[in-house]
Amino acid sequence: MLAGVRVAVLGPLCLTDTADREIEVGGPRLRMLLVRLALEANRIVPVEALIDGLWGAQPPADATNALQSLVSRLRKTGLAKRIESFPAGYSLAATEVDAEQFERLAAEGSRLLKRNEAANAAEVLRTALALWRGPALVDVTEAPFAAAAVARLAELRLTALEDRIEADILRGHEADVIVELYALTRDHPLRERLTALLIRALRTAGRQADALAAYETARQNLAAELGVDPSPELQQAHLALLRATPAEIPNNGTRLPAQLTSFVGRQHEMTELEALLGRDRLVTLVGPGGAGKTRLATEAASRAANRVWFVHLAGLREAVDVPAALASALGLGDSRVSEKRQVWHPQTDVTTRLLEALADRSELVVLDNCEHLVSAVAHLAETLLAACPRLRILATSREPLTINGETLFPLGPLDLPGENASAEQAAGSAAVRLFLDRARSVRPGFTVDDGNVGSVVAVCRQLDGLPLALELAAARLRSMTVGQVAERLDDRFRLLTGGSRTSLPRHQTLGAVVEWSWGLLAPAERTLASRMSVFANPSTLEAIVAACAAGDLAADDVLYVLASLVEKSFVEAGEGADGVPRYRMLETVKAFAAARLVDAERTRTRFIAWVMGMVEEAEPMLRGHDQVRWLRFLDAERDNVIEAVRLAVDRDDADASFRILAAWTWYWLLRQGVFGEALTEQVLPLARMQLMEHRAPDGPRLLYRMLTVMGGVEQPDPAQIATVLELCHSEQAKAMPLAAMIETVALAMTHEFDGADVAFRRSLRHPDKWTRAVVAFGGAMAAENLGDLARAKRWQEASIRRFRTIGDRWGLAMALNALAEIRSTGGDIAGAIELHEEALRVEVELGPSMDPAMTRSRLAEQHYRMGDLDEAYRVLVRMAEVSQNQGQRAVTVAIVIRLCAVLRARGDLAQARARLDTTRNELVDWPDSMNDPLRCWLGVVEARQYTAEGKLAEAWRAAADAVAATDRNAGYLRDAQSVADVAEAMATIAAAAGDLVFAARLLGASAAIAGALDVGSPDNLAVLGKFGPAEQEVLAEARKMTQDEATRLIKEGVPVPPPGTP
Repeated sequence: MLAGVRVAVLGPLCLTDTADREIEVGGPRLRMLLVRLALEANRIVPVEALIDGLWGAQPPADATNALQSLVSRLRKTGLAKRIESFPAGYSLAATEVDAEQFERLAAEGSRLLKRNEAANAAEVLRTALALWRGPALVDVTEAPFAAAAVARLAELRLTALEDRIEADILRGHEADVIVELYALTRDHPLRERLTALLIRALRTAGRQADALAAYETARQNLAAELGVDPSPELQQAHLALLRATPAEIPNNGTRLPAQLTSFVGRQHEMTELEALLGRDRLVTLVGPGGAGKTRLATEAASRAANRVWFVHLAGLREAVDVPAALASALGLGDSRVSEKRQVWHPQTDVTTRLLEALADRSELVVLDNCEHLVSAVAHLAETLLAACPRLRILATSREPLTINGETLFPLGPLDLPGENASAEQAAGSAAVRLFLDRARSVRPGFTVDDGNVGSVVAVCRQLDGLPLALELAAARLRSMTVGQVAERLDDRFRLLTGGSRTSLPRHQTLGAVVEWSWGLLAPAERTLASRMSVFANPSTLEAIVAACAAGDLAADDVLYVLASLVEKSFVEAGEGADGVPRYRMLETVKAFAAARLVDAERTRTRFIAWVMGMVEEAEPMLRGHDQVRWLRFLDAERDNVIEAVRLAVDRDDADASFRILAAWTWYWLLRQGVFGEALTEQVLPLARMQLMEHRAPDGPRLLYRMLTVMGGVEQPDPAQIATVLELCHSEQAKAMPLAAMIETVALAMTHEFDGADVAFRRSLRHPDKWTRAVVAFGGAMAAENLGDLARAKRWQEASIRRFRTIGDRWGLAMALNALAEIRSTGGDIAGAIELHEEALRVEVELGPSMDPAMTRSRLAEQHYRMGDLDEAYRVLVRMAEVSQNQGQRAVTVAIVIRLCAVLRARGDLAQARARLDTTRNELVDWPDSMNDPLRCWLGVVEARQYTAEGKLAEAWRAAADAVAATDRNAGYLRDAQSVADVAEAMATIAAAAGDLVFAARLLGASAAIAGALDVGSPDNLAVLGKFGPAEQEVLAEARKMTQDEATRLIKEGVPVPPPGTP
């Protein structure tokens, strides 16, 4: 069946397509036809019925043709595939109509009500009634068929409203419907069910006099208007009212607190909590202060089918006050309170009163803020639940009651936006939605946009998504911008004050919220909590013991104290992405605890020592069979490592800071890759580390230099590379597996290719297996860059064998991708796809990095080369979107450049041009070391794009830009393949201009530089297809050029026309 469109008739007519876009339907008769078909959607409406419905007693002379004309016009609105013709009439197929949906939901709600499922009935009926946006069929009231349909739908609507009100009364929400019922009985004075419901609601609320008055008003109206007596239903309601005794009328005890703000961001939790309340008799909402436990409990209780009693415990100080608070909420005292009509006296034991009053009642009791009296609440709950089989209890607390039968419902922070989320993405997170809702209360119209999304995200993330903290931050927008609030969150306890004056004192400031929980901790718990504040991310028990066990907190006691902190919602426990149990404090809690850390220096010393030992243990494991497990472990420890380095630098500890960084280097490169995050001051204090570098050991210094010089964002100068080479020759560095690779690459960067070859061959005899594998891979890449493709292929195959043996998935994936490119160049596209697919499987196993996205884009390029343009387009569009959403700028640019080539091949030159222009602008402010390789590639694709557009002058200019980029890049590291790519693009231009001889020379130059002509390229094959014997001879001769001769031909062969040349 076709995906349906939607027609809404319960209010102004609205037709929307499958993408929820509104479709305009012009002309009154056309709207009449659409509505008439919609009222019987998916059924055949006879031609006669349609004619009668549209024209009534005055049809046109040729009514059938007039109807056909209207149907034809209606089909042109986008309904062509949905209006079906039959011999007997027409049908609007695969269509959703709000009127039909309303009738279905209303009937379901009625069935639920008859089964006494009041809560479910109320929810379904509310959904049904929410479909009404105004009077039914308001746009077609003049249609002959409209009056009967409107009357029918109005009656159904009123009946559904009555059912919903009855369900609310059954749920104990009679006070909420009384005002509504008064209005309805005024509008419908002769509708007796409404009056009966009003009497019932007033009686249940204890307003007997008002209930009697409502009956009398209805009786008089019926007599005056119709001359009849009230119906049996209404008379029964009156009789029940007269027979009621005070004991049978429920108390007006403490009901749910009315809410002044909207409920935002907890819909999923609400669904889960409702399910628990329907199944279990004791549910405890546990979570840190400010998480919104009271609000969620209130909302859940408001939807419960049972009568609800809400008991505020926050203001109590003594355990003996807990039963009395519940008794007060129930209204127990000297009055009659149960169906046994027993009179209670003040001296009677309060708990006994509660047991007698609740023994046979199906009630829900909400005990709010139990943590400071948790033992007393636990005893009372256990006593009540044991004696009152129909009673249910919902408690809110910062720690569990810990009694048999308790079901815990942990409530954590709201879902957070991603750190680099766009405005649209941020607005989808629960934390941002709550912040925006509360912000609009003090600054109407406030929204998240491209200008403030960074600040909004920062506020929500730094405040951990805690509802109370977000509400306090939003309140600050009365006098500050959101940027100013974000900038001041380092002083959050001073900033976030001024909550509602009617809130509990501990909810009026952020500091008071945490202070309340801190006051409930034992001394050992405070000690551990304050020491845990040194950790920057969730940490293992081993780490916490290492950093926090000292003095009066023994190592053997840490686990038990930690468990207590978890129970009291001061610390969160969970399983990390590495599968290891981890513990963390929310940022707000951590900031509070850090301010109370009395032995800060000793704790930081232990923390730095633990991190250093951890990364030095992990470092060799990143090069073997356990690589994936240790990568995931270090993923989880990333922020702890960064924090330890910063602390060590703050203390001027060169040994610790450089040792940690050295051991972490390979992890950083594995995770960031070529296109990843550069190691900058935003990550580590590199400038201050440079000042203490002379005091660091040579081995760690070498790896520091590799990260900051060879792995940085700026092109290194010769002096920096010379320092790297000097460090490579130190005795300590020689023993490091990475040193051999570093030396070879550094020599190549200075164009010391002979020296690089010597270092390469020496490294192949290195005692470490991984070093020999990675050197083989590096040698293959160097050979390819120098245009020795045969040698590159041999060494890639060797490195693949070696990486498989030692279990290094990273090296294996890199080598597989590189060999795939070589196969593709030789025209073996199927073989290239096979290798890329294996590399992708390995990369996915490794975990988060930039590499899978790039490999998928390489796979897409092979599909393009094979001629499957649709598959290439699908994959590249998807990967461009994913990488952009993840903030991977360089990856996105690389993927989009590939996508532009596919778009050109598909004939979509306009979209390709738009994307190329955007990409060129994107590269303007990038550093040269990243800009030049991408600009070269962009120039190649642009040159072919202009050629396809017939703009050969512009194509030569793009080729000139690419040549200039390769020239600049050659000063950093020679890349034969890039130069060869430029030559091939120039050949495409020359062939389009009719100069096939020059095109042949250029393809020959490409082969001379790269070591082989890329015969897997559709563009090259297109040019080769134009050659005759003469051009083939020129091509063969050009292949014999030296690399320097070929490069000179390329540079001199770009005819850049003067500005303004078309």
